[in-house]
Amino acid sequence: MMSTIKKKRILVPNGNYTDIPLIKEYKKLGYHVITSGNNPDLLGHKYADEYVPEDYSNKERMLALATKLNIDAISSNANDFGVITAAYVAEKLGLPGHDTYRAATVIHEKDKFKEFAKKHQLMTPQAESFHSLDQALDWIKCADFPVIIKPVDLASGKGVSRVDNIEAAQAAIHLAFSRSKSKKIVIEPFIEGTQHSIATFIVDQKVVVDYSCNEFSFINPFLVESTSAPAKDYDSVRDMLIQEIEKIASILHLADGIFHMQYIMRDGKPFIIETMRRCLGNWYLYQAGHMTDFNWEEWIAKAHLGFDLNHIPRGKKMMGYELEKYIKSEKNGKIKNITISEDIKKYIYHQYMIWESIKEVKDYQYEMLGYLFLQFDSENERDIYMHKMDDYISIEYDNRKSEDK
Repeated sequence: MMSTIKKKRILVPNGNYTDIPLIKEYKKLGYHVITSGNNPDLLGHKYADEYVPEDYSNKERMLALATKLNIDAISSNANDFGVITAAYVAEKLGLPGHDTYRAATVIHEKDKFKEFAKKHQLMTPQAESFHSLDQALDWIKCADFPVIIKPVDLASGKGVSRVDNIEAAQAAIHLAFSRSKSKKIVIEPFIEGTQHSIATFIVDQKVVVDYSCNEFSFINPFLVESTSAPAKDYDSVRDMLIQEIEKIASILHLADGIFHMQYIMRDGKPFIIETMRRCLGNWYLYQAGHMTDFNWEEWIAKAHLGFDLNHIPRGKKMMGYELEKYIKSEKNGKIKNITISEDIKKYIYHQYMIWESIKEVKDYQYEMLGYLFLQFDSENERDIYMHKMDDYISIEYDNRKSEDK
């Protein structure tokens, strides 16, 4: 009788389209991929071997599921809750490839990171943390404006407000508390400047490859909606940022894998505003991989599986001038068609459209319809197109009433 070798099993929290690259890598490596999450209609489930519904933000329920499924590994996903859950489950079950649960919460919960940053003198705006609505409302009376108010545990700018006076601040505090799952918020000085990010891959707490970009927001001021790379003046701050990343990695004994930071540049100085240890929710790593000739998802997958990374490519440099354009609607409604102008197609080297799978845009400030990746011959040419990309994208809406269909 022929014996069959049972595939090892990996659990992927969620199963959104942003998780598809990692799911594919796990399958290439011979793993049986199980996705989870509360939404069975997400695109990533179609690429998995199995879908089991569960709330991936609930670490105890995911631990119970992981134990029941007898998994061999767990993945993070493109969401802070997924990273924290993965770290918790991995720690409880002795699985490889993740930070300790404590380290994951320090990196991904804004109040804990701000306390950590203050203690270790990191380059970040000093924030005040609040677990009480009344305390926050009392403190804001003496604040120096403008400030930015954030829930400690949400991404994509949800519940975030920039405020310039006491009246607006009170409403923003109520909003942030209402959106926070843990009912905690932070308030920090609003730093005027340009926004950028740096993605790195760390092995033995040292950076082996890095990528940078400029970040732009048009419709939602707290959600990145397009990027151009490399980042402006990156060479002048690269060593400084990498030193901060390696400092954090060393103190927290971080596992091998991605480390991403957003920062604001003001007067030639970077201010760290966010940190995360996960893939980004915007196919960010596709452009990063194209410019660095480094397969980020492959090595993230191998890190989560506990592979030996001694042979990882090191010292890859960014080449070229590129931008990623996120396609978004400017209003809610049903999308009939999206057309890309022939004038811009010669610059597009890849595109990923998801609008046909979206029945209706219900929250245009957050929902994405697709991504365009473009390559240019010069930084100047790239920057010219960056600020007029919407002129080349036409969104046609289905204006028929429901009863007419």
